[in-house]
Amino acid sequence: MNFDLVIGLTLLAIFAVLLFIGLPSKGDVSPRFLQFDAAMVIYPPFLMIFLVSGMAELITALLSAPR
Repeated sequence: MNFDLVIGLTLLAIFAVLLFIGLPSKGDVSPRFLQFDAAMVIYPPFLMIFLVSGMAELITALLSAPR
């Protein structure tokens, strides 16, 4: 198994967990760590870092796979 594939899947799993944790509750109440102004500025780019780097690792793994 290619190491890039493992890293890519791990980064995408971290992204999915962080996305699920950040969802509002049924009463449209944000999670406690997102109720601060600074968190609303930092959290979306933090998620995008995991998404983009995970996708880049997966693409690298697929392109470097033996044919």
